[in-house]
Amino acid sequence: MRHGNRPLIGINCDVTVHEDGTLLFQLRVPYAKAIWKAGGRPILVPPVGRSNPSGSIEGLDGLLMAGGDDLDPERYGKVRRHPEEVPLHPMREAFDLGLMEKALESEIPLLAICLGIQEMAVAAGGKIIQYIPDEITDPLGHRADQNEIAFHEIVVADDSILHTILGPEAPVNSTHRQAVAMPGAGQRVTARAPDGVIEAMEIAGRPFAVGIQWHPELMLDDRKQVEIFRRFVQAAADWRQKK
Repeated sequence: MRHGNRPLIGINCDVTVHEDGTLLFQLRVPYAKAIWKAGGRPILVPPVGRSNPSGSIEGLDGLLMAGGDDLDPERYGKVRRHPEEVPLHPMREAFDLGLMEKALESEIPLLAICLGIQEMAVAAGGKIIQYIPDEITDPLGHRADQNEIAFHEIVVADDSILHTILGPEAPVNSTHRQAVAMPGAGQRVTARAPDGVIEAMEIAGRPFAVGIQWHPELMLDDRKQVEIFRRFVQAAADWRQKK
């Protein structure tokens, strides 16, 4: 795909505080590299239009919702934060959920990663496991100590987009303390870990609306993980032709 013809893929970003007190918009490089490798042109979507999130996806051909810290538990019916949680910046949280709601209302191709799959669920009325070791019997080590990354297998549903990419089983990385407990309206589970934790969801009837709990952008040496991004970018290119 020539550079000028690359579909525009919006990627949301973190909000952090600089040492001088000003706010920064930040994105981890692997997300953008994965989109470029797959044939897309990554575009940063910062939370500057919270009152009009639909304006933030206008002109995009696809939307990637990136990973991050933890949603306010009141968003999914819990009363208080767990001691292990790291709060998501409120500016990003409000913008992300508004952006996700608009994406779910439209037909724009969507790839939601880690926090993104949780926002995908919550924006459509779903629920979150606040801390996996507290709510799952005999859980896997979904999050390794320090800065290490854990790995485990997932089982993929036959009639899913991911099955056509990954096959019935696949190894994935794992860096999360929370997970989707119940999908939102119109969403269905398409992959689980051996302990039952939801690892992927899709929305039937859309060209590409996939949420995954792992981080394929950190597994670009695995051709099947790269293929997730390629399939997403191709769906974005097809959608652009239909708009």
